[in-house]
Amino acid sequence: MPIEVKELICERINKLGESPYSSDKKHVKELIKIFTSKKQFTPKQLKYDFYPNQFKKVIIDNLYKETPVNLILSNTVNTSIKKVIIEVSLSNDDAVKLLANGNVPKSLKEHIIDKKINSEYELYHSLEERNIPEELRKEIAITKINKSNIFKVISWSFGETKEYIIELKSKELEEIVEEQTTDTILELFDNYETPDFIIDELYIKKLDIIIEAIKTAPKSKIKDVLRKETSPKTIELINNQTIEEVALLNTRYTTEELIIKYRSNDLLSILKGLNEYEVLSYLNLKLLPLEYKEYIINQHEKTIERRINELSKSEIDLYYTRNDSNLPQKIQLQIVRQRKDDFVKSILSETESEIIDTLKYNRTIPAVTELIIELRVNENNLIEILSDNYSKENVVDLLIEKKNDLILQYLEKQSLNNLFKLKGRPHLSDFAKNKIINKNKDFFLSKIN
Repeated sequence: MPIEVKELICERINKLGESPYSSDKKHVKELIKIFTSKKQFTPKQLKYDFYPNQFKKVIIDNLYKETPVNLILSNTVNTSIKKVIIEVSLSNDDAVKLLANGNVPKSLKEHIIDKKINSEYELYHSLEERNIPEELRKEIAITKINKSNIFKVISWSFGETKEYIIELKSKELEEIVEEQTTDTILELFDNYETPDFIIDELYIKKLDIIIEAIKTAPKSKIKDVLRKETSPKTIELINNQTIEEVALLNTRYTTEELIIKYRSNDLLSILKGLNEYEVLSYLNLKLLPLEYKEYIINQHEKTIERRINELSKSEIDLYYTRNDSNLPQKIQLQIVRQRKDDFVKSILSETESEIIDTLKYNRTIPAVTELIIELRVNENNLIEILSDNYSKENVVDLLIEKKNDLILQYLEKQSLNNLFKLKGRPHLSDFAKNKIINKNKDFFLSKIN
């Protein structure tokens, strides 16, 4: 095939390769098949700059019958070919593993960093891998993490890795804070990846700009910031913060309070204009005061009822009935009431261990917990759920309120010695013991007499 024809095909493949349409992707596969049909492959072809990576991968697969990792570790493949293999065939996970491999030359590791360590996940993964030499980890953090991706990398990270990134990139983080204006600052509040410590810094150093931005922002941006719920945290005196700075952090407004203070009319308009997909989400906001949630309920009563019926059971479980739900109690009860058949079906289908764990770890809102207790708690699992390793006080209260008849049956079976000490296996928590005794004083008095 003439070189000019090859170049035309390659140009066409590169253009189609950027298309999102399946028909174009299919056409690319057909062109690759035509181009590689004769299977006359040589290592020299890997050096052609105009060859698309799809061609080079086919060539590599046909010339070498080893995995990309083995080829890179091989003594029989030259360095220039290894670099092509890194670019074309090496997976991102294997790239990180090779950075930690002592048998890979530094020049190839630097090529891996340049070509493969680019996404936020790969950056986090490579910095988390302690077997990668410190100088390379530092190089990755310094050269690959920048202002455009640092928040996302930090959001992926935790513990020592997170602190390592923050320390190495402290200058860029400080610059991000200092660069904020009334036109840009609310974008950080509307970004789910903005770290909490950046929000704290903004409140220390840019409170006047935050207030001005909230005063002047379009209503749509106020709505976005409200939904994001980014507010500073109460903190102690740490690092180089002054007592005055900490006092400010511990007494300042939350973002929601600033919106209420400066945009109260717009806030009511926003809440009144919520669509059916938004009403429950805004009712579930942690920092929106109850009076505003009541306003949403009054404005959208029929919409809320309809939306509850439309939600899948998995959506309800994930977003609205976990124990960290911020829905008003009346809406929690409404969800369980309207979708009771679905809850009953789900509860009855769970295994015994799943039910016990749900109660022990207090995973659901009280209305669902009550239903679980009603349907699934019995004389065989009650005492285990009350055990001191797991039991949560609100669950204990519900168990004693709803299943005291079973508790009395359990107590009747105890020896006198065990009864007054409430000994036995599994051990009851002290809180459960006190609650049981207070609930059943007459029973215990009868045993003394």
